[in-house]
Amino acid sequence: MRPHHIAAVIALAPIALFACTPDTPETEPQPDSSNPALDMGAPAPVADMKSPDAPSADMNANTRDSGEDQENNAADVDPLATCETSPAHPRCDADPATFNAWGPSSVVSSISFVADDSCCFDIDGDGETDNVLGELLELAQGFDVDVESFNASVADSIAAGSLILLVEYPGATAAGGDFAINYYLGLPEGEPTAPSASTPNLYKVSPDSLRQGTWPTARMSSAAHDGATLDAGPGAVDISTELLGPPITLRINSAQIRAELAPDTDFDAGQVHLTGGQLGGAVRVSDIFDAINDVYDASCSCAPLPEGARLITYDVAALEDAACSTPDNDTSGCEQESVCVSVYDLCSFVGIAGRVADIDADNPTSDCAKSETCDAISLGTTFETVGATITGVAR
Repeated sequence: MRPHHIAAVIALAPIALFACTPDTPETEPQPDSSNPALDMGAPAPVADMKSPDAPSADMNANTRDSGEDQENNAADVDPLATCETSPAHPRCDADPATFNAWGPSSVVSSISFVADDSCCFDIDGDGETDNVLGELLELAQGFDVDVESFNASVADSIAAGSLILLVEYPGATAAGGDFAINYYLGLPEGEPTAPSASTPNLYKVSPDSLRQGTWPTARMSSAAHDGATLDAGPGAVDISTELLGPPITLRINSAQIRAELAPDTDFDAGQVHLTGGQLGGAVRVSDIFDAINDVYDASCSCAPLPEGARLITYDVAALEDAACSTPDNDTSGCEQESVCVSVYDLCSFVGIAGRVADIDADNPTSDCAKSETCDAISLGTTFETVGATITGVAR
């Protein structure tokens, strides 16, 4: 591990907090659809589609024709089609209110940040695992920082049904081969419950997870399985969280996953159960700063900034020079345990985030340390999913 001062842990604590606090499903944030990690390709032809109202394979068969019509005869779709190609992929013009041609799906049932460099992927191609966030968390444990409380908070949010990450595998069949993976923020169908292999797990897709029609904002265009192991990436994954305030979305760029297919996975019934999953990628430092700024603007009227000012000012070309614009702002009118006080306590350390960045989000396999273009922080998590049914798009 590169030597880091404990201030680096303090400065980057918001990353773990953002990823580990409950999400509010009623008001999901709008993801940034301009990220270059998007639209890296198109899904393989969609097969084994499901009806939005039926969790069983038999009931799906009754409405499969209408789904195939909406997909414009998926077998004829150009595998390289996106919303920018001509012709565009049929999903780009699909009506979210009536679309029912969802592929086999699952919902994330557990996710944990790994507090060392044992997981998960070599993002920059130098032969070593990249997980700077894990290294920082490992360092934090030496200073009595309770890293497990971060992961426990994630587990609580998933168990409460307030943190829902849906995974769709259009084109995936039991025979294997290539397909795509789409990621959506989800909303429960009915009362929120913990995902379980013994329940139907019915969810709707948040409209904020769709870029155009029913085309996702976060996706991996390259995925495959051999009947035992599933590999996918690179691509983008959105995680929606909140830090004692309004919900935000952080994007994991250059994301890769590897997981084992559980014996009860049934692609024909549209149910995918993954175990032993690993997810790796990188989060832009500027995204972290923007998220902190947005939370402060929305939550901290007790310590207002001058008109037009933002809490953290930065230059993407010199992230190590980032600083709080008004570090001496008076927070005496804020509750002592509020997010406003917590953010100000961290504010003088924000420049360290730029100094520990280890990935160039636009060119992840480059030697960004040498070219001085590192602008993202690598991370690694473990995860599992259980089968789920997407019933439509929330209105």
